[in-house]
Order: sequence, then C-alpha cells, then structure tokens
Amino acid sequence: MIVNNRSVMKLQHLSVGYLVKSHPTPLLKDINLDINPGEVVCLLGQNGVGKSTLLRTIAGLQPPLAGEVLLAHRPVQAYSIQELATKISLVLTEKVGGGNLTVEELVALGRHPYTNWLGLLSKEDKSAVEEAVALTKINYLLNKKVGELSDGQYQKAMIARAVAQDGDLMILDEPTAFLDLNNSVEIFMLLRQLALEKEKAVVVSTHDFHLAMEFADRLWLTNFNSPLVQGLPEDLALNGLLEESLYHEGFGFDLLNGRVLLPTKEGTTFSLAGDSPAHNWTKRALERHGYLPGDTNAAIKLTIEMEGNATSWVATNQRFHSLESLLNYLAGPKSK
Repeated sequence: MIVNNRSVMKLQHLSVGYLVKSHPTPLLKDINLDINPGEVVCLLGQNGVGKSTLLRTIAGLQPPLAGEVLLAHRPVQAYSIQELATKISLVLTEKVGGGNLTVEELVALGRHPYTNWLGLLSKEDKSAVEEAVALTKINYLLNKKVGELSDGQYQKAMIARAVAQDGDLMILDEPTAFLDLNNSVEIFMLLRQLALEKEKAVVVSTHDFHLAMEFADRLWLTNFNSPLVQGLPEDLALNGLLEESLYHEGFGFDLLNGRVLLPTKEGTTFSLAGDSPAHNWTKRALERHGYLPGDTNAAIKLTIEMEGNATSWVATNQRFHSLESLLNYLAGPKSK
C-alpha cells in the first residue's frame, strides 16, 4: 500500500542514541516519518548505525534524545506499559526468559495485556493464539519447552507471540537472523499478509537486502553521519540513494538486477550468445572468477545452447555441460 493518510505513528524531529556521562550521543538525528497501516517498512543499515536503538525508541523502551514519537497522536511516553502493549507488538533480538514454558504458553503471553487480573484467557484470546500459531506454522512445536528450541524455532515462536498480541504496529528487529532461506521467505510473506489483510503497520530491521527489496513497501536507509532516507525501494534504486547507502569500497551495486557486485580488475573479456535462462547465471559465474563482459571483439566468445532441459556451453569449438567444466577449461593452459 502506497498512499495512506491514517498514520499509526509519527516521528517528529526525532533523534535517538545514548547518554554518555550525561552528554547526549546521537546515532540518528532529526527523523521525520509517518508509519502507515497496511505497509511493510524495512530498515537497512550497517551494524552499529543505530537501527536497534531507533526501534527501541519508537517502541517506548528508551526515551528519545530529542523530538517526539507520537502513537495515535499521543507521545509514546504517555502510555502505560499495558496500554502500549495493546498497541505495539515487539520482537527484539535479545532472548527473553521462560525456558520452562511450552511454546503454546509463550504464544499465549501475547494476550496478557488483554486478560483479567487472574490472567485467564477468554474465548477471544484463545482464538487469537490459535490464529497466530496457524499463521506462523508452528503447530508442531506447541508442546516443546522454549529452552529446547533451536534459534530459528525460538524466533518463529516469538513472532507468533507478537501476532497474538495483535497490536496496530509490529516492530521486529532482525526476525530472520537465525532462519534458513525458506523460513525467512515465509516470515516476510507472513508480515506482508498481516500488513495487507489486517492493516497492520510493520517495521522490520533486516540485513537481507534481497528480501527487503522483494517485500518492502518502503525502505528506511541508515548510514553513519548521514540523515535517514526513506522511500519506495524502486525510487531509492533509481535516484541513486540506495546505491549511496550501500556503498562500500570493496563492492558495488547493480541497479538493473538488484545485486551486489564484487570488485573487478582488468582482465580477459567474454561475450555471450544464445537466448537462454542460463545467460545471467553464466555471466555471474564468469564475473566472479575475474572475467569481464565485453563486445563481439571479446577474447572469449561463448554460445549457450539448450536441448530440452539440458544446457551446454560452446567455446573454441568445444562443448561443456557444466559451468564448472567451462571455468576449469578457461583457467587452464589453453586460455593463456
């Protein structure tokens, strides 16, 4: 969702950081943003730039150094802990206690802000827990102790607890840090589903650039000694701000394909002929091994051929049936 005038949270001239010997030490300064329902926002930046500090500040866990965090037009600090827990669902990187709880009990803790003084779950609370478990696909873990979970299982259980909590704003700090690719994609698909179908505002910090580009409606880009930049992923790629944020002396950024580029030096050039799905994979493999794209005058002329599902590469009248065999040939005496 792109256009939305019903912001869940407003950040006004916000500066976040720490007090060092009573002196403010800002990490990110003068942030002015709206967080809207129905959007997934991905927060990107290097370690130590202040991403977790920003998330903790907007969640009300630490005070801002300057400016305001307004939740439903009220400063976050004006809410009681219980009130805030009904508005914001939070998943941080730090592990909480409760190793002897079952996963089902952990997820049910997400309903604590809504229960009576006895802590008894109502029918509505139980339904919310069941839905959270189903959405995160952790049914098979319900009877396991939290202390017995792998890092990835624990992370999914904590996300399920946040889903059960049912806040208007979900804040997640690197929720896929310990998950494999399949589970990481599942989590981002879930977050997008919650944003679109339940009008949740979702803010998630991540180091997974590719998943952020695929699933985020909006990016927040952070860099050292620079203002936070926000916008649609595609706009930030086209106007160069994404490349600027990701810039590193050791690598570059391919705007066309959305991929990180390893440094290249002067070397042997190659050209590729043949319309094949293997074209990009071949190009990637060759570039990684130091060969440079060239034109029709390139030193290495390759033709990619397809027969059924089989791919082969032809170079200097020799045919290769894998990229590995091609690269071994090019690295050998015949290529010199």
